[in-house]
Amino acid sequence: MTTPRRPLVVVVSGSSGAGKSSLVAALATALRTGGHPAATLHFDDFTDVPDLPGGDLVGWLARGATPAEWRTPAMDAALADLLAGDAGPGSAAPGVVLVEEPFGRARPPFDVAADLSVHLRLPPQVALARRLLRELVPAQGSLDEAGVARLRHHLDRFVAEGNALYEAVEAVALAGADLVLDGLQDQRTVTEQALSAATARLRQRPADP
Repeated sequence: MTTPRRPLVVVVSGSSGAGKSSLVAALATALRTGGHPAATLHFDDFTDVPDLPGGDLVGWLARGATPAEWRTPAMDAALADLLAGDAGPGSAAPGVVLVEEPFGRARPPFDVAADLSVHLRLPPQVALARRLLRELVPAQGSLDEAGVARLRHHLDRFVAEGNALYEAVEAVALAGADLVLDGLQDQRTVTEQALSAATARLRQRPADP
């Protein structure tokens, strides 16, 4: 009996607002269209700041922002299931697992599991602007009082700690990246470049025994 092949693991890294979610979604669609069943995992679905020791983001940054301190046991378990071919009821075993992981290869278990690490590079000010436009600024009309308060909160946090967080995540993810993409490019271009790298890795894999 032939042992099922372990899925290819592609990690997409970058700061909040860099476009990781959009790239993962576009890659999943393109891979499935090309005959490669793809599953996705998203860091934000499994974690928040309280998962840090003591829930202390400032302290974590002061200690050197070590990615391994940010533990996500539920995400690790979900990855293990996908690598074992268990995609859940009614889902085909994936040939590719796409992971939105801000730290890239810098955090276990992705330091070992990642076959390809793609990093979206974007200036932190642009990433912040994208996030604020997406989450806080209405497409039409003006901000109400609560909206202004939330916007001020995000900007105050960026000044106090956010820029340092963006820089820390960028540095560790960039160090382990196989492919660095310009996040200022349009979505189609970024997707084509990442898809080309992923399909090349698939072709390079040895044939089934």
